[in-house]
Amino acid sequence: MSFEIYDFVFYQLLQFDPTSTLLTGNLVHDLLYGILIPTIFLFFLIDAFAEIIFRGKLRHLVSMAALGVILTSGWYPPIAEITSRFFIFLLILSILLWFRFRISGENGIFEVEVDKDFIKGHLKWNDKKIKWNDKKTELENAIRLALGNRIALEENALGIRRLHATAFLAIENEYRTNINIAKSIINKFGKRAKKAVNETLDAWVNDPRNPQITQGLIDHFGSRNAAANAIAQLVKRDLGL
Repeated sequence: MSFEIYDFVFYQLLQFDPTSTLLTGNLVHDLLYGILIPTIFLFFLIDAFAEIIFRGKLRHLVSMAALGVILTSGWYPPIAEITSRFFIFLLILSILLWFRFRISGENGIFEVEVDKDFIKGHLKWNDKKIKWNDKKTELENAIRLALGNRIALEENALGIRRLHATAFLAIENEYRTNINIAKSIINKFGKRAKKAVNETLDAWVNDPRNPQITQGLIDHFGSRNAAANAIAQLVKRDLGL
């Protein structure tokens, strides 16, 4: 390569400053660090972002146009300085991004889809944690409602308070619904759900002022705690625990 061609390519076309420390005058070195490495990095970067807006072969044309804008705007030399000095780091980062992320956009909506194999363990754990926090509240509510239903049914069975047939069926159906809700959550979340059930029942049984325990139940079982424990055991039985 003659001096004129070298001067045209690096100082006129690529617009490198004559005082640039990146160019050493060594042909192999300057071609590698001044042209090859920066161009590869720019093509990769521009092509990735062009894919967000354009699909198919059109995005390659857009990438070439973007590279032309960079060259004519004088942005190439500083980019070349950065990519050449941090090439190894950028190469590793580019490879990771290339394999782990796929940037896509459909119907004007852009999103980044993460490779499931990359962080699927963390995502599953986080997703389960969020779902469990929501379901735990639902489980506790179902248990408390079931306890109230069970009290009414037990009072009817013991003759403490007679229910009309319609009211009895309504309470029984509500009780079964709450039990089934709790069962479905227990089946899905296993030990965590069972622990939450036991904690909810224990707190309910050990509440010294439990307002749901009527005087009739206290008289029948001998104490508020004994009555609450009996009701809780019936609920646990129906839950299959």
